[in-house]
Amino acid sequence: MNEAEWLACSDPVPMLKLLDRHDLLDDRRQRLFDCACVRRAWHLLLDQRGRNAVKIAEKYADGFTRLGDLREAQADAFAAAQQLPGAPNLYTVLAAAAGAAWEFRSGADPVKQAAAAIAWEGLTEKGPPTRRIAKVKLAEERAVQAALLRDIFGNPFHQMILDPTWLTPEVIDLARLIYDKQSFDQMPQLADTLEAAGCTNEEIVAHCRSPGLHVRGCFVVDLVSGKEGYQERLDGLIAKIEAAFAEVKHPNGRDWRDEPHLAIENSPFVVHASPKAFPYYLPAYMIWVLRNYRTTGSLTVKGTLDSLDAGAGRVRQSKVSRFSVLTTPQRIAVVAFLEFMRKHSDRFAYSLRALKALDSWWRTNT
Repeated sequence: MNEAEWLACSDPVPMLKLLDRHDLLDDRRQRLFDCACVRRAWHLLLDQRGRNAVKIAEKYADGFTRLGDLREAQADAFAAAQQLPGAPNLYTVLAAAAGAAWEFRSGADPVKQAAAAIAWEGLTEKGPPTRRIAKVKLAEERAVQAALLRDIFGNPFHQMILDPTWLTPEVIDLARLIYDKQSFDQMPQLADTLEAAGCTNEEIVAHCRSPGLHVRGCFVVDLVSGKEGYQERLDGLIAKIEAAFAEVKHPNGRDWRDEPHLAIENSPFVVHASPKAFPYYLPAYMIWVLRNYRTTGSLTVKGTLDSLDAGAGRVRQSKVSRFSVLTTPQRIAVVAFLEFMRKHSDRFAYSLRALKALDSWWRTNT
C-alpha cells in the first residue's frame, strides 16, 4: 500500500496490516479505534453492561483504570451477549463491546462485529435481497471505519511536524477539553486557536476543519494535547528507569550502564543475582529488553520477566528478599516496565510473564 492508496482506502483491514507491519499499531490507538467503531453502533448498544465495557476500555487505554476493571467489564458485557442467543444483531453489538475491552487483541474483532451489527440493523427477513442490502451497508460502514483509522493515525507515510511555539496554554487546554469531553464539534475552534498561536501547518488546520468524523485518539488532538505514541512511551520509560537507578553502583565502582550488551543478551544473569547485585543488574537488563524484545527470541527477555515473578515457597522468599531492597521509585519503575511489556508485547509468552509477575508481588507492594 502506498500513500495514495492509504488516503483513498475504504477497508480498514489492509490499513491495519500496514500499520502493524511498520510497528505503528500500538495498544492505545488500536483500542481507541476499536472503541470508536463500537460507538458507531451506540444506538444499538442499549444494555449498560456493553456501554460500560467501552467506557472502561477507553479509560484503560489511557492508563486511568486497572486491568482487573477491564476484565470485569469485558466479562459482564460478554455475559450480557450470552443471554441473547436468539437475537443475533443484539448479540453481535454486545460481543463487539466486550471485544473492545480485550486484554489480548488476538482474541477479539470488535471492528468486524460493530460493522456487521450496523449492516444488519433493521433487516430481519432472510434471503438474497436482504443479504445484498446488508452487503452494501457493510461496505459503507467499512469505509467509515477506514476514515476513523485515518483520523487516529493520520498519514503514516510522512511525519507530522509540530512547532512547540504553537502549543500555547489556550491551544493545549482546548485540545485536552475536546479529548476528555469528546467535544469534537469544537475542532474548528481548535483550528482557529492554533492559527492564532502561529500554526502554519495546513494539514493540521485542514484536519481540524474537515467535516469528517473525529474521535478519541484523533492524531491532531493527540499531538497538541501531549498524548504519547509508542516511541515516546518507550523513551519515557527508559528515562524513568535510568533516573530511578541512577545512583546504583557495583561494589567495585562499575556503572550498570557500562554492562556490555552482548553479555546481557547471552546470559540472563539477573535471574540468579543476589540481593546486593540485583539493583545493579536489573536496570541494565530491563532497558536491554525494552530495546530488543520485538526483534529477538533471546532467553534474556523471558529470564528478566521471570526474575520479577515472586513465585511461591522457598523461591518466593528468596526473590522477595531481592525485591525488598529496591527503593519506592525503583519499584515504580519496575511496575511501569512490566505494564509496558504486558500491553505492548505481541508475543503472548512475554505478555503473560509480565502479567504474572505484576500479580505475584509488585501490585500490592508498590
